[in-house]
Amino acid sequence: MLIHGYGDDVEGKKFHGYWDAEEDKLTYVELTRINLLFNSEDPRIFAQRVAQAHSERIFADSQIRYNFFVDLMPQ
Repeated sequence: MLIHGYGDDVEGKKFHGYWDAEEDKLTYVELTRINLLFNSEDPRIFAQRVAQAHSERIFADSQIRYNFFVDLMPQ
C-alpha cells in the first residue's frame, strides 16, 4: 500500500492511497485510521485497538436498541 495523503473531507478523516498488489495496476483506496497498520506500529497494540473498537461498537448498538425499545413501550 502506498499512502499519498490524508484528508478531512465530508465523510471523515481518511488516508488516501493505492494498493500495489499487481505489477501494472494500482487501485485507489480510502481508509480510516482503525483499518490501517503502519510499519512502525506494534501489531499487538493494533490488534487490541481493533478488538476494543469492535466491542465498543457492539455495546453501542445494544444500547441504541435498548433505548429504542424503551421509548416504544406504552406508558
